[in-house]
Amino acid sequence: MINRKTRCCIKKKLLLASTMIVVCAGVFGSDYVSAKDSTKITIKCTGDSLTEGYGMKDAHKAILGGSSYPSILYTFLNENGVNAVVENAGHGGENTATIISRLGGATLYANEDFVFDGKLKSQSIDNKITAVFDDKTKKTISFKYTNTDVNPILINNRQYKAVTEAVPGNKWNTFLYKDARDASEKVKAGSVIKLTGTSNNDLNIIFAGSNDSEDINIDDYVAMLKNGAAVNGNKCIIVGPHLKIYDRKNFVKGKTSAERKKNYLKRMHKEFGDSFIDLSSDWYSRALKISTARGYFSGYSDAQLAVIQKKLDKGITPAEFTVNNTDGNVHFNEAGYTVVAYLVFERMIKLGYISL
Repeated sequence: MINRKTRCCIKKKLLLASTMIVVCAGVFGSDYVSAKDSTKITIKCTGDSLTEGYGMKDAHKAILGGSSYPSILYTFLNENGVNAVVENAGHGGENTATIISRLGGATLYANEDFVFDGKLKSQSIDNKITAVFDDKTKKTISFKYTNTDVNPILINNRQYKAVTEAVPGNKWNTFLYKDARDASEKVKAGSVIKLTGTSNNDLNIIFAGSNDSEDINIDDYVAMLKNGAAVNGNKCIIVGPHLKIYDRKNFVKGKTSAERKKNYLKRMHKEFGDSFIDLSSDWYSRALKISTARGYFSGYSDAQLAVIQKKLDKGITPAEFTVNNTDGNVHFNEAGYTVVAYLVFERMIKLGYISL
């Protein structure tokens, strides 16, 4: 059994380690804000349901004492005297293409007409938008669930609002709404779509998508993420999902899972350096130490903790870290998100975005 005194020591050492990290410029470089001054740093956490905080009471929010990773990150910053505004821009069901598009990292076009049928509401625009990241990387996208960070939308100098609504079959579709203009109006294919809800932040934290289809390869992935990083002058942290995305068909070369992971990490570190966090390695290797230091599992015996660690060593997300208390579930609970938030907080210090 780990007693209270031992846990206290672990926590102190962990916090001390975070404050002693050398503050340096990453591959992209950055300015930093000190906890000793009143300069406010604005942080946007963009991603899918893992950023949203699926299953948490504070899903879509970043609040003090909350359970989503943006909320926990905000709490860490507040505890350490950093004046910060944190936005939770996670939307469930999205992929890397839509995540980066919402952030403002793609040129968007209508790939077919948006028809209004004499109404103020269009037909569904799902899969009717093409996102262009570079000459080789073009993806058809749909925006999911909420659109608070894309509205209003400008097309041909006219303003629209994207709204996602429930439709029969327990599904959701996105529609465009216009004001009382010409009822015969339609948006023609090829029209440029501008998202005005995007904003310039001191730091963008991009949690790469966990829902990418098998037509995405490492080159597409890098191209999209580089566009996302460039949105605010490369002041960003990219969080690679804990899922084994490198094992997806045609994603990266390699005969074995270990070889594919090696090639994936080599490319990501080459492109993004210390601005890239690999959860498929770092989360599993540090989850138990970070979570126990924050007070989780205080009633667990050494034997119980050893069982958890054994699963982590195998790359299995233990039930104790998941939203539905099931081994291997993709969605974290508060303990799991605490690990994510701490890794991001720690990297912010290392890259010089904050100084304690």
